[in-house]
Amino acid sequence: MRLERRRKYARDWYAHNRKKRLKQNKTWRDANKAQLKASRQASYDPKKQRARFEKWYLSNRQKVVANAKRWRLLNPDKHSNSEWKSVLKRRYGLSVEQYMAMLKRQKGLCAICQKPYSTKRLHVDHCHRNGHVRGLLCARCNLGIGYFADSPRLLKRAAGYVNKRPHD
Repeated sequence: MRLERRRKYARDWYAHNRKKRLKQNKTWRDANKAQLKASRQASYDPKKQRARFEKWYLSNRQKVVANAKRWRLLNPDKHSNSEWKSVLKRRYGLSVEQYMAMLKRQKGLCAICQKPYSTKRLHVDHCHRNGHVRGLLCARCNLGIGYFADSPRLLKRAAGYVNKRPHD
């Protein structure tokens, strides 16, 4: 109750004295133009800013790591989604909307085995030479292509091998 009254008083006081505060701020800024300019230039220098951050991070590393860990534990869905979005963009150049459009085109099925995915998401299949995205695959098909090093020649030989051998 007391806190609410204090907040209300502060809001009312700031609203009532707005012009006075603005005038005081302007007067101070006019008197300290050189100091403000120097501080702005120092804060916008990317190298200095990076150095300040690294120094701060090194002295607060344990706190930063603990806070990040706590946030991940409290927000597991947000963490996995944000990480997934950044991986999509960084590795494959895809937005979530583009991924969802691909998923819709494939009717939610793996591009190779045509089975619905059993894991959380289908994997983005891409050419390792040029980075071109080919489609969405289940984990088994994605690993299979990876084991054959994306080689159509090896995949054809494997298909021929499987077709020659008697099935159980």
